Amino acid sequence: MSVLLVDDHPMVRASMKALLETTEHVEVVGEATSGEEAVEKARALRPDIVIMDLAMPGMGGVQATRRITELGLGLKVLVVTIHDEDEYLVPALDAGAAGFLKKSAADTDLIGAVERTVEGSGSGRR
Repeated sequence: MSVLLVDDHPMVRASMKALLETTEHVEVVGEATSGEEAVEKARALRPDIVIMDLAMPGMGGVQATRRITELGLGLKVLVVTIHDEDEYLVPALDAGAAGFLKKSAADTDLIGAVERTVEGSGSGRR
């Protein structure tokens, strides 16, 4: 499955990429550092899933998620964030995110959350 990573922190993207690429069936096809770049790359690359941070400079993750899902390309968006409060997550889900994962759980459940989200067999929530 193809993945677009979206986070403004290079270390976070590098860590997630290294973790995802330990699985043969996952390929990181692109990276973005802002919501604007995420929308452009989602349109151009058409990955199976976009892993989206919420807090970024410029267009944030909620607005980027909404724009990506409005493209109608069938892309799934998994929000990966440090926030678990409803004020952050409910808007992301309302914008079309297929699930969310706390960054604190990403080291143990990122691959599982990505698989569940792409397969549609669960929200990917953790």
